[in-house]
Amino acid sequence: MEQVAEFEATDVVTASRADRDNTTPLLAWDAVTAAWRFAGMTPFPRVVLPIFSRLRTDKEIATGGARIARLLPNLSEPPRTTTASARQTTILRRECWTKEQKGETMVRKLVVLEIMDDPDSLLYAISWTDFSAKRKDPLKVDTAFATTGARAHALAEHFISEGIAKGWNKVG
Repeated sequence: MEQVAEFEATDVVTASRADRDNTTPLLAWDAVTAAWRFAGMTPFPRVVLPIFSRLRTDKEIATGGARIARLLPNLSEPPRTTTASARQTTILRRECWTKEQKGETMVRKLVVLEIMDDPDSLLYAISWTDFSAKRKDPLKVDTAFATTGARAHALAEHFISEGIAKGWNKVG
């Protein structure tokens, strides 16, 4: 069963700075080599503090109900590939920490996803978000991928051990 999730955010950064383009790496599945390949850099918005809002049963991916075009109207979408099976994603782990420092609240968030029934995807995605409004680059996002649950868990623990030290409080 296909599900479309709606997210809200405090802000979306779409413009490039003079010293750096607002682009992100684009990965594409190469069916011939059965591996992911780097397909170049593409313009993409940076979502600041995304929060899951709700599942949208009234929207479908195939008919354009889920798209980034509302954020970047001039974005040219990469070519889509279709798969025979529906994509099912499960949140295996979601943890959040905050820290107060000099009147500022900093936030770090870990999300581990299991992506099932999609032969064009790696099985696990791990996302580490680090937000600090007063920093030169306020939002830092790291993403890792794994083919086994054990490796996904190890990557998650690595993000936590590197990013959470004294003074961080777990929330939620």
